[in-house]
Amino acid sequence: MTRRFVTICVLLVAALCIPPGASADTAGSIDASVEAPALTVGDPFWYTVKLILPGESQAQLPGNELDLGDFEIRDYEEETTELPDGRQQITLRYQLVGFTVGERQIADFEVEAKRTIDGKEHIDNYLAPPVTVTIESVLPAQGGEQKPKPIYGPMFLVPWWYPWIWPTVIALAILAALVVGVWLWQRQARRTPGEPERELTPQEKAYSALETLRDGKLIAAGKFKAFYSELGDILRRWLQHRADIPAMEATTPIIRYDLRSSELPDDWQQEFIALLSRGDLVKFAKWIPQDSIAYSDIEEAFELLQRGAIVEPEEQLEVEAGDREGAAA
Repeated sequence: MTRRFVTICVLLVAALCIPPGASADTAGSIDASVEAPALTVGDPFWYTVKLILPGESQAQLPGNELDLGDFEIRDYEEETTELPDGRQQITLRYQLVGFTVGERQIADFEVEAKRTIDGKEHIDNYLAPPVTVTIESVLPAQGGEQKPKPIYGPMFLVPWWYPWIWPTVIALAILAALVVGVWLWQRQARRTPGEPERELTPQEKAYSALETLRDGKLIAAGKFKAFYSELGDILRRWLQHRADIPAMEATTPIIRYDLRSSELPDDWQQEFIALLSRGDLVKFAKWIPQDSIAYSDIEEAFELLQRGAIVEPEEQLEVEAGDREGAAA
């Protein structure tokens, strides 16, 4: 009885000593991890596999030519170091991007390694433990902030003036265009020769570009990829002047990283990156939004530019003067 008990204890200790990711007849181990378990759609992250092998083992590394399911490989790094005990450590790093919302698992990552035991070739199989990654959506919440549409009762009688509405509107629009044309002509005539025309500031250029995009026909025509491409370029040009960030050549994750060193508030940065990420979904993940979401995004762009604008010296002086008058009162 005592001998059987000792044998069972020895077997249990041997089983506990087997490293994770290795079978009982192997002399190495494998482990896998990710640097950020919670991400949003389109965020790059690093998936790291660490493989420890005997010094004489020769591993057949998969490289970047493998299928990781819902994740797309953007970059690959490989490093081999020799440990003090003579074994070798191989580190494989994959930069991945996921476009599917929810919990996703990276599994079935297997490496084969050959070594010679008693003059015979032996193959060790190492299977990395599965790693779970949570990808969150960047879409706006549905339902909570939407206002109900007004309900009108039936209209039984049509007023006599109703058929004249559109002719009147057209006539007023033509009259307004004539008045504006005459005013502009008179202003141009009064301008002295050689007077330079004032150049718009980056803030004014961004507002003008957003107004042109909002009044255009891209949303009505269903051309959401062209719409979000133009919206992203407007926001990136504005941010390049506002925060001195080379945003025109940078991806959304890089812009998010560079914004950390700016003085813009954290909540403003999160809203700005979320807006760019929705544009990336349309351009790269072929997401087709509703018209209401596209119009809401351009209104949010106006608000973000207004909140993130640099206070001009004249405006700052007026604000300080108002504060002094309020304090004196």
